[in-house]
Amino acid sequence: MANKITYNILVTGSAVWVRQGPGLQYKTIKLVYKGDKLVAHEKKGDWYKHDKGGWSCLYDNGDTILEISNVIEENETTQIKTEKVKKK
Repeated sequence: MANKITYNILVTGSAVWVRQGPGLQYKTIKLVYKGDKLVAHEKKGDWYKHDKGGWSCLYDNGDTILEISNVIEENETTQIKTEKVKKK
């Protein structure tokens, strides 16, 4: 069984699109706004599938619009590893 990874994300852009899939070719569903907190369990490249019903990208035109506050990794023996993500 693979490790379960949880990404805690803070929206730092004024408004960020939520899409049906991990890419610009997917239909937009709605917006999330600065200060919103997201929880994601899946990542593809710079895209995160989160609890607001879809996927959002970490960047927009080179600007960081989502901040990963920490990553929690839980393995099959239920040991938990939490990693704080440093700002660049």
